[in-house]
Amino acid sequence: MLAILCPGQGSQSPGMLTEWLQVPGAREILARFSEVAGLDLIHLGTDANADEIRATEVAQPLIVATSLLSFRLAEFGSFDTLNHRKTVVAGHSLGAVTAGAIVGVYDDDDAVRLAAMRGRLMAEAGSAAPSSGMSALTGRGALTWHDDGAFRAAYPNLEIAGVNSPEQIILAGPLAELGELAANPPPGLRVTPLPVSAAFHTALMTDAAVEFRRVLEGFPLRPPRFEWLSDLDGSPLGIGGSRGVIDYLATQITSPIRWDLVLNACARRGVDTAIITAPSSALAALTRRGLPSAIVEPLCPTPLVGSGT
Repeated sequence: MLAILCPGQGSQSPGMLTEWLQVPGAREILARFSEVAGLDLIHLGTDANADEIRATEVAQPLIVATSLLSFRLAEFGSFDTLNHRKTVVAGHSLGAVTAGAIVGVYDDDDAVRLAAMRGRLMAEAGSAAPSSGMSALTGRGALTWHDDGAFRAAYPNLEIAGVNSPEQIILAGPLAELGELAANPPPGLRVTPLPVSAAFHTALMTDAAVEFRRVLEGFPLRPPRFEWLSDLDGSPLGIGGSRGVIDYLATQITSPIRWDLVLNACARRGVDTAIITAPSSALAALTRRGLPSAIVEPLCPTPLVGSGT
């Protein structure tokens, strides 16, 4: 079984579109996506620096555009190619917007349009707490350590915004508390600040979630053509029709991401190959750890080759 997995915000890096622009057809696709997003995505993906592409309203459409570009220009980028084998699709946080296009709920242009709107709304919500952010806590026992009462006493305003695995959780909250944690990490654990501008997947994003629901209600949505897994609990989406998809994409903005449950669901389905859309490095690493027996293939501008695990 094949899994197609799409990365979220924080996966961006300067120059990540440079090599893709050498692929025939890439520049035309990106020009169209730029018009839809109202941003010069070619400049942002080639010449912009890390600070410029860190901005939420920039990073979100840029990542979704890059993911869809990589998918459409790869050998897996058509329904006819995928239909010959069982396929499951999932997105990590923002990657859910990309996944919706891959399963055919809306088209690519609408995915980039939605990402641009989602990014603007979340940036506006984040401006209400400009001193908030997110960090990864990595190491054996990370999730167990967070549940200890001493953590809650020392860092009362830090919330779990995601669980990538039992060895990596994402914390969100005031930068002061995140900085204190980074300066005094628990024994055996590592704290890594994430390149995002606010505490996403927390109650801080409530206004953004409400407005994004209104945006989604104005989009024509189709039933998914492949199994689409929620990154909130690993369950299949689309059973509740358009309303179920709208509820998911809106609720996801304020809810913790459970990528560990997505990978568990993939394992139960017997996924033996996982395709990671660009920019793929961080999500590919998580997938290799979570699906150790699967072949993990990051999409890249050159023809795919068997890289194994």
